[in-house]
Formats: sequence, C-alpha cells, structure tokens
Amino acid sequence: MVATRPIGQNGYGWNPDVARRQIDGLLELFELFPDTHELLQRWLDLVTRARVCGKRAHDARLVALATQHAIDSVVTLNPDDFNGLGVIVVHPRELVAKP
Repeated sequence: MVATRPIGQNGYGWNPDVARRQIDGLLELFELFPDTHELLQRWLDLVTRARVCGKRAHDARLVALATQHAIDSVVTLNPDDFNGLGVIVVHPRELVAKP
C-alpha cells in the first residue's frame, strides 16, 4: 500500500493496520468500478500512445479507468505523473479554500 511509504517518499508513513482502517473507511464512501476487458484495452492503448514506461504505467491505468467512466479529472499529490495522459490534473491544495 502506498500509504505505508515513508512521508519523504510521497507516503503517509502509516503501518499496515492504520492503512487498512483508512482504506476500509474509504470503501464505505466511494463506489468501486470493476476491472473489465475494455479497461485493459484502454490502458494498453494509452500506455502505447503516450509512451508510458515504468511506475507511471500505474497512473496511466487510473486514467484509463477514469476515462472509461467519463471522469475527466484526477486529484493527486503528484500532478506531473499524469501530464499528457488526457485528463485534468488537480493538486489537493487547489481544492482547499484560501483565506
């Protein structure tokens, strides 16, 4: 789980038990979309077209899932990872009301 990564490596530094509790809470709030053959095809097309390599392939899969379900934006702490993948990229700080 990414949440168990150290804070200095874009994680939360949580132990697996804390991460699991947090994830269980999120699962109660959000709908999960199924993995489908169409998703696999969208992802393969995207990584080929955008010339995606390495860890960024995971981000491209999220974009493929989003676009399959007509979601045009992603919120991420790592906006650069999603540039050029065809979605609107939003950093969480952009969502926080400024005084």
